[in-house]
Amino acid sequence: MKVQQLFLYAYVLAKYIIWLINYFIIQYYHKHFLPAETIFLHLILMEISLFMTKQDVQVCSMVTTEKFLITGMVGEIVGWNWKSIKDALEKPDVNSLIFDKTKGLLYAGCGDNKIYVFNLESRQLLRTMEGHEDFIHCLHNLGNILASASEDGLVKLWDLRQKEPTKSLQPHLKQEVARPALGKWVGTVALSEDWLLCGGGPRLSLWHLRTLDVTTAFNLDDNGIHVAMFYDDRVMAGGASPHFYHLNYSGDVYAQVPSSSTTIYSAVYQEFPHKV
Repeated sequence: MKVQQLFLYAYVLAKYIIWLINYFIIQYYHKHFLPAETIFLHLILMEISLFMTKQDVQVCSMVTTEKFLITGMVGEIVGWNWKSIKDALEKPDVNSLIFDKTKGLLYAGCGDNKIYVFNLESRQLLRTMEGHEDFIHCLHNLGNILASASEDGLVKLWDLRQKEPTKSLQPHLKQEVARPALGKWVGTVALSEDWLLCGGGPRLSLWHLRTLDVTTAFNLDDNGIHVAMFYDDRVMAGGASPHFYHLNYSGDVYAQVPSSSTTIYSAVYQEFPHKV
C-alpha cells in the first residue's frame, strides 16, 4: 500500500477517533457515577478539541490485520474497522442528475461508471445500469430512451424497458468529428425525436438518431464541449470557449454570447421572459 494511500486512510478515519475516545469517557464516567450533564459537556469539549487539532495529529506507525487498521499516535493506539473505511472512501461522484417527471424517477450518472435509478417518492434504488468503462459525464432522457456520455469516449443509448444498452457510438472514431489533441471523452449529450447531439473532446456533432450517422460537425472555437441542448429549431452549446453558441442544425451560427468564464459547464433557459 502506498504511503499516500495510508495517509489518506488516516485522514478519513480521524473522525473515528472521536467515537472511540467518547466511548471510553462514557465508560469511565458511568463507573464513577457522574451525572449525565457532566458527561454531555465533556463530550462536547472533546469534539471541539479534536476537530480543531485533527490536522496536527501525528501518525507514527501503522499495521493492518484482516479486519482492522491500527495506528500508533502520540500517547495512544487506535484501530478502525476496514469495512467502515472502505464504505467511507468508495462513495462515487454524482456527475449528472436528471428527473423523469412522468415516472417520478431520478437518474444519477456517477464516477464509478454506473447509472443509478431511484424512485424519488420511496427513495429506493430500483436499478443499476452498467456498460461504461469510465465515469459518466452526462445523462439525457426522452420517453423510454436514455442517453449517457462518458469519459470512455462512448455515447450509449438505453431502452429503459431492457437491461442492456441497445446502441452505442464513438464520436472520436469519425474523422470529421475527432480531435485527438483533446481526447476522446464525451462531456454532453442531448436527444430529440430524430436527433442526437453530443460533444466533448470530439467536436460538437449532430447525429441521426435511427441510423447513428453524423449529419453535422460544428466548427466552433472551443477546447472541449461541456454543455449542449436542443431548443426549438436550434442548438445551444458551450464549453472551454469564450462564447456560448446558438446554431442551426446545419452549423450556421445564429449568435455568439460572450462569456467572462473560461469554461461553461452548464446552462438553463426560461421562456418567460426569454433568458439563457
